[in-house]
Amino acid sequence: MLREVSIHYDIELESSWVVGDKQSDIEFGLNAGLLEDQCLLVLSGEEKSPLAGVLSFKSLEEAAKHIVNAY
Repeated sequence: MLREVSIHYDIELESSWVVGDKQSDIEFGLNAGLLEDQCLLVLSGEEKSPLAGVLSFKSLEEAAKHIVNAY
């Protein structure tokens, strides 16, 4: 689905991010072809502990700062 939306709205997935609060959000991003470091888990939601190989943050604010600092 993300690939279809990216084509329709001319979104470059190579420079996009997925931020979610559960494992299925991360899987969504990975299945769309995003790299592991483009899929961020926020632990303030459903998941309360980090997932193996996934960048995890305590808050959405921390995840946003990570994205901003990546550029």
